[in-house]
Amino acid sequence: MGVLAGPDKDPDVEAAVWSRLTHLAAEQTITPPVGTVHSFIDVPDMIAGQGAPGPGKSVVRVAG
Repeated sequence: MGVLAGPDKDPDVEAAVWSRLTHLAAEQTITPPVGTVHSFIDVPDMIAGQGAPGPGKSVVRVAG
């Protein structure tokens, strides 16, 4: 589900929501739920080992 779950996909409203969320994240008022962090080279093993989604997102680092 995206930021706006409603049926109205007004681009101006969605842009305003993303702008506000970005601002809140930059201020560290909110933090994204990161569950795991993987190196790019470990992506095949990460995908193979995934079962039911756990809390948070999986992040893949593509650059040092």
